[in-house]
Amino acid sequence: MTDFRALCARMADELDHYRQLLMDDRREAHALATEARAALAQPKPPSLKEQALALISHDREKGIAIIRRALESLPE
Repeated sequence: MTDFRALCARMADELDHYRQLLMDDRREAHALATEARAALAQPKPPSLKEQALALISHDREKGIAIIRRALESLPE
């Protein structure tokens, strides 16, 4: 499975590297790389599985009912 966060971080590093080469300035940062790093700094949202487990641990019956309804609404 691809780690998209790590991939995005590597791409931001490459953008900066090429901007620095182009501008001949090691302090240069590409605006898109800066934006990507800001997005990566945000907390990773919990996965659907983590949300479901948290819901079930809080109120098992209600959690299972909500998950069942959600699964039933998915297209086959």
